[in-house]
Formats: sequence, C-alpha cells, structure tokens
Amino acid sequence: MRTRGHSLIELLVCIAIIGVIASMYLPALVKARRKAEEVAIKEGLRQNYIGRMADSANSARVSTSVYTREACRDAFRFTMQTAKGEIIVTRLLYVVKNEDEFRAYWHTFINPSAAGPAPSDYMTDEDGNRYPLVPVESYVRRGGPALPEGWEFISTHLGETSSGTASTNVAYTDGHIEFVRYPNRYPACAVVAELSHRFVEETS
Repeated sequence: MRTRGHSLIELLVCIAIIGVIASMYLPALVKARRKAEEVAIKEGLRQNYIGRMADSANSARVSTSVYTREACRDAFRFTMQTAKGEIIVTRLLYVVKNEDEFRAYWHTFINPSAAGPAPSDYMTDEDGNRYPLVPVESYVRRGGPALPEGWEFISTHLGETSSGTASTNVAYTDGHIEFVRYPNRYPACAVVAELSHRFVEETS
C-alpha cells in the first residue's frame, strides 16, 4: 500500500509556522540575554568595589599620596573579568561630584594631551575653575553621602567604544551598585560619554 508524502505546500506552511513562532520568541531571548549580561557586569563591579572598600577600611591610615596623571589614566581605563568576559571599567581616584567636576578631572588628570606634574591641591577645568582634590579612599573613610567611584561605561568590549553609552552600572563609595540609563543623570551624561570615548580613542 502506497503512503502519500507531504506536498511542497505543506512543507512551506510548516516552515512558515516555525518562522512565526521563532520571530515571536527571539526578541524575548535577546532581551533575556542582555539582562543576564547586565547582571553579570553589575555583580562583577559589586565584588570588585567591595574588595576595594574592605582594603580601605583595613588600612592603618588614609592615603595622602598624590596620584600621578599616569595613575589616574590607568585607573580610568582598566580591564576586569566578569562572567561575560573581559570589559573596560572606569575608576576615579579623586572624588567627582558632578559633570562640572568631571570636566575638571578630565582636564587636569586624564586628558591624554596633559603633561607635567599633576597638582596636589586642586583640579582645574579649561576655564580655570578650581575644585578641591579629595582622594576617594579619604572620602569613604569620612562616611559622606555616596558618590560615583567607578562604572562600566566606556565599553563592554575591549577596543570598542560605542556600547555602554546608553546605560551605566555605577559603583558608589558606599559599595552599592546602581543601574543608570542615559541621559538620566551623572555619570550617565553626554559630556562623560564624549570625554570617555575620546580618552579611549586617544590612548588606544
């Protein structure tokens, strides 16, 4: 007895149905993957900064050493391993409270074109406005309100500077991690994005 096979139309209909189902679930899978990556980065930052704060708390005294421009630049772009892989993470060695102070920090310490010895008492922006220099570890020991200490912002992949601009996993001086979407507020703001990307491009 002969058995009837599937026709081409039936096969195409099955493929179309499978395609529709896949198109329905693919965005959800992509979103879930992105969420998992954000969680992995946030946890990596949290562990990193908990360790830094523990080291600071166990220190016998507050560091009063003056950071060099090279040290500030190395901290502003360092790599860290997470479950997602290797990422670029920004760290601040001095307290930066807002966008204006970030401009001064950039102009004084991490601008790739800046040369000569780093100042020991204040930082200055391109217009000459002065802001006090407060090492982050000193601020943590004083127990003031939480301020940004570092963030996964420049890029999520080495050598690439486009991702991370729309959102920021921020580590604060009290140890908590906050996810901030651009352009909500500092440090997820346009000037930080522009200068961070410029830093990476000029130091690559």
